[in-house]
Amino acid sequence: MKNLVLASVLTLCAIGAQAQVYGELGYTSLSTKELVTKPKLDDLNTRTSPKAIRGIVGYELTPNITVEGMIAIGMGNVDVDDKGKTIPLATYKVQNILGLYIKPKFKVVGGLEVFVRAGLARTQREFDIPKYDPISDNELNFSYGAGLRYSINPTASLNVDYMQYLNKVGLEINGLTVGIGMKF
Repeated sequence: MKNLVLASVLTLCAIGAQAQVYGELGYTSLSTKELVTKPKLDDLNTRTSPKAIRGIVGYELTPNITVEGMIAIGMGNVDVDDKGKTIPLATYKVQNILGLYIKPKFKVVGGLEVFVRAGLARTQREFDIPKYDPISDNELNFSYGAGLRYSINPTASLNVDYMQYLNKVGLEINGLTVGIGMKF
């Protein structure tokens, strides 16, 4: 029995040593566009530029396919613009974005890798404009993007990607992220 337990533990350790688990941490500049309507008031075509800190944990299934879990945390309220003018007292905040993705990747040359990412993301946001009803909601939507990863050494990398986190009629949230990565 002890030999079976010892063999199982050694097998699990060997599998864990082969596993390619990695993490990324980045700064995300988001861009939002939203059509806000209310009877008897003008429609607003709003734009905001919130910021977030984004973390990813990934697992390499094969050398070219990974699965990833993502969380982005908003960094506070931002002003709201309508047709190029700031709306007084209006605020917008992305509370968080949670995502689950599949990421095909391909080495281009040396340590440079190109990838695409596709999956589902849930975006939680708060939107407050005087005279309009406040919005606080969660939206689940198909999410996708593409990016580059440059390996500095076998365990560290620099990353940049552009993602569409939410896209539905009257609402769009996109983001550009620059970050660092580490394989474990």
